[in-house]
Formats: sequence, structure tokens, C-alpha cells
Amino acid sequence: MGNRAVITIKEKDTPQEDWNSLYLHWNGGRDSVAPFLHVAKLYGIRCNSDSSYAIARLSQLIGNTLGGTLSLGVGAYKCLDTESDNGVYVVKDWEIVDRLNYEGYEQSEYNFDEFVKEIRNANDSIFGYITTHVGAYKHRRRGESIMSKCQLCNKLEDERAIQEQSGFYLCLSCDCKHSDNELLAIMEEKAS
Repeated sequence: MGNRAVITIKEKDTPQEDWNSLYLHWNGGRDSVAPFLHVAKLYGIRCNSDSSYAIARLSQLIGNTLGGTLSLGVGAYKCLDTESDNGVYVVKDWEIVDRLNYEGYEQSEYNFDEFVKEIRNANDSIFGYITTHVGAYKHRRRGESIMSKCQLCNKLEDERAIQEQSGFYLCLSCDCKHSDNELLAIMEEKAS
């Protein structure tokens, strides 16, 4: 019994059987996994550059959210139950890029935005994610939002959803959409 899944980080020069992976006994449906990955990206946790670090921090984020001392494990792909209820989510840069060993229907028990909020309530202070986009710490009351504008698309976003790339503050839709050099060229053209 459970709602099991494996989340694995796709590694370019490593055999799949050795990919760093995380086992979930509960909350393995896509409606839970996608919000976990979204918050990991929001926090700026590095993913593919150091997959062992990524899996460790992802397990911390999930453990803080779910609580308890059971039902969460890490290991090499070959050591985990990859034939489970929800199969395997293959992840690159905190996005699901493939799904293995799964042919069922997608669970839709959790609302994405509400679950993201629940994950963040359990983790923002632990991951130090109570900052303004200029880096100064802000103290805020629970639920209070500070809005910031994406410097690329001008979309107004909660400042906690703003990421820095090459000295510019971007919404999650624009972050890493362009290489650093492309972004600099776009911003120079936009300024002129």
C-alpha cells in the first residue's frame, strides 16, 4: 500500500542505473511531484550540476513538507523500487522530461498552487527564502506578498518567484529561457 514513485536526476555521462534518485512511499502522484520540483527550482537548488546535492536537498524539502521519519529514501536508481505505483519521474533542471514504468491515470487530488503554498509554508524559512529581489532580508507576516516586476517581460510576480540571471531579475517563465549572452544582448537592445 502507498502512492509510490521514484524521482531520478538525468545525468549525461552516467549510466541510468547509477543516477541519483529519491524514493517516495507517499505523495508519488504527478500532482505532488510537480509542485515539489517547482519549489526546488524556485529556491534555486542546483539540479543537474550536482545530482547528489540535488537529491539531498529535494529529500529535505519533501521531508519537511510531509513530516515523520519514514517513507522517503535516496539511492542509486538500480537500488530503488522503480516498478511502483507511479513509476519513475526522470528530471532535468527540475522539469519532468520523461516518465518510465507507468501506464496508469494521473492522480489529481492536489491543487498545484495550494500544494506549492503548503510546501513553501513548511520550507521558506528553512531554505532562507524570505528575501527581496535585491537581496535584503524582509520580515513579512504570513500570507503577505511583495510584488516585483520581471525585467524581461515586465510581468508582475510575487518577489519569491523572481530569479536572478546575469544580474537581471526574471520571472520563472523567463529565467534560463536565454543564455547569459543572449539575455545581455536582449537587455542592451531593450535599453536603447
